[in-house]
Amino acid sequence: MRLLFFVTGKKFALAVFFVLFASCVAAKSFDLPKAEVFMQINPDSSIDVAEKITFVFSGDFSFAYRDIPNGTWNVSGIGVMENGVPLRFETTSQGGSQRVKWFYSASNETRVFELRYRLTNAVNAYTDVVELNWKVWGDSWDEPLGELYGEIILPNTVSGPGDVYSWGHPKLNGKIGLLENRRLVFQSFGVPQRQWVEIRLVFPVGLLSGTEYANKKNSAGLESIVREEESFAFRGQTMLVVPVILALFYLAFLAWLYFRHGKDPKLANGFFYEREPPFDYGPSIASTLMRDFNRKPSAGDFVAEILNLAVLGFLKFEKVKKEKFLGIVGKDFDYRVYFTVPAKAIELRDSQKALLKLLEKTGGSDREFLFSRLEENARPRPLFKGGLSFRSGFSSWQKKVETELNQMKFFEKSKAWIALVIGTIIFIFAMVFLAGPVFYILLLVAAFLTPVLYYNIATKRTEKGVLHFLKWKSFKKFLQDFDQLKRYPPESIVLWEKYLVYATSFGIAGEVTRHMEILAPKEELSHSAIFIGGYAGGVSDISGFSSSINSFSSSFASASGTSGSGGFGGGGGGGGGGGGGGAG
Repeated sequence: MRLLFFVTGKKFALAVFFVLFASCVAAKSFDLPKAEVFMQINPDSSIDVAEKITFVFSGDFSFAYRDIPNGTWNVSGIGVMENGVPLRFETTSQGGSQRVKWFYSASNETRVFELRYRLTNAVNAYTDVVELNWKVWGDSWDEPLGELYGEIILPNTVSGPGDVYSWGHPKLNGKIGLLENRRLVFQSFGVPQRQWVEIRLVFPVGLLSGTEYANKKNSAGLESIVREEESFAFRGQTMLVVPVILALFYLAFLAWLYFRHGKDPKLANGFFYEREPPFDYGPSIASTLMRDFNRKPSAGDFVAEILNLAVLGFLKFEKVKKEKFLGIVGKDFDYRVYFTVPAKAIELRDSQKALLKLLEKTGGSDREFLFSRLEENARPRPLFKGGLSFRSGFSSWQKKVETELNQMKFFEKSKAWIALVIGTIIFIFAMVFLAGPVFYILLLVAAFLTPVLYYNIATKRTEKGVLHFLKWKSFKKFLQDFDQLKRYPPESIVLWEKYLVYATSFGIAGEVTRHMEILAPKEELSHSAIFIGGYAGGVSDISGFSSSINSFSSSFASASGTSGSGGFGGGGGGGGGGGGGGAG
């Protein structure tokens, strides 16, 4: 009996052990929150690749691997590193792929590994263009990917975004853009498991110095490539016929709502021109008041308010020489911004105080900063620390401007939101039941869409708002009319700079600076509310600063679009690369 109990107990203990062991094995897993892919296309048509993959391990792991499919391309110079330190690895043949397996020790932690290699015969060199069609993420990963970010560096700089064509496949939440006329930047979020991501890039063949490491094609390729991408887009569009029809009905409903509840009251415009700013509440409020369908101040308004702070005496700009990258790339000059104290006490609005505080944070304890730093911070992938907090501060500033705008009672409150909510709900459910389950995402969008539409369509200006709107509209018209400016030019450079403040907010800074170059009194150029030492360089200072303003504003608008889609669409799948990986 005792022996039987011992045997039974032993079996029970073994069973418990195996259950616990199986539970431990089952608990071992990893996530892929982010992957980064950097590709440098060299002048000889070879490509240097660096893949940074972030693993979040739950449990104990000792190795990871990456499968690179075999194809017409060749892979060489493989290396694996972590924080710049080489790791031990081995390469083996795995079916139709080359497996790179590296070794380490990890337990319940986050690790970032970098895989480097060189590709040859991965691009197609036609007589007119070079094509890279490459799966930057493969379909053999069993885990979803949180974020995919990548950059493809061209062999040389192109003259403009129109020289480059780019497409992303398949239809994903992502964007593609060209920065500095050389770096193609792409980003995608929420890539499902076993889903490839493909980038197709086309650029002039003249950027290469040789095609020894390319697949040579003895024909022109651009026309056929564009035609194929257009066919992908057309097939995707035909699947959206029902959603488009529903969207047209919804737009018709919104139009009815606008004309019924959102159209401004009529008011006689008895002022043909306003030759000076009609009110002193600042450019961001004036510009936002003038917009019909957007009550959020823009990046141009942000820059205009910075200039306005200089006119008020809180800031000063100094033109400084700038080192070019490699001596040839970039601008010749920059602007150093200094914090100053106005000659007399001035009460700032809350939004102006928030803006000044944000700029002070950028300047830090030095109480000064380069204007180019704002450009870098404004980019989607900021190069300076604090870039994300800068954009958060920008958003906070926008909200304060909107609050001030509402306090001035320029817009009426309306009960049209009831009709708007009902109409929006009907539209969303029609999309869900008639267009397919993919449109369930619209239920989430509705929470944000309805209030936005309410403020932009179902409300209208009060008579006070219309009066202010017409006066600002007349002032903008005066700024754009060269003949009127020539007949009634400002007598001082300070007033010209005030014009520039509002022109920046109205999106006509280029026009006003051209007028300023011709009409500004030469004897006044040594005086300035904005610049230390005035416009020592004459008209070149004026046009140069206008260029910096436009550069800053465009930084907020993300990367430049290329001649391709500028985003991720349907189709594709015919590119090289891909594969997958794992860990254990």
